[in-house]
Amino acid sequence: MPNTPIGFGISIFAILAGLFLMAGGNFGMFIDPISILVVFVGPIGVTLASGTMRQFSNAMSAAGSIWGATAFPYAETIQQFKEMASVLRREGPMGLQAVDITDDLMQFGTELILGGVADSETLSAQMMP
Repeated sequence: MPNTPIGFGISIFAILAGLFLMAGGNFGMFIDPISILVVFVGPIGVTLASGTMRQFSNAMSAAGSIWGATAFPYAETIQQFKEMASVLRREGPMGLQAVDITDDLMQFGTELILGGVADSETLSAQMMP
């Protein structure tokens, strides 16, 4: 489970607790409807006005997907790197053709190595988006 919701919750709690303590227990002095409109509703209106409805809905769905992000499979990737390193030691770069690589970026890098692009600077430049 990602720590994002936990961190978000702690941050909101700290902000609200600080406001509560600073105001002497009175949240009413921090609530200003005009400021809420300017800070929250204004940017939504500007975003809607600057593009199409499809772009806005895509942006909102992309923003929503941030909270549902899945964890990266670190253990699986490390295991695959170990397997590839073992094949490289035993058989050399051409032995990587037989390895089943599941990650697209690792597959692309392996194809570059097998294609003769062995210069590290060239590899780095081509692997970066």
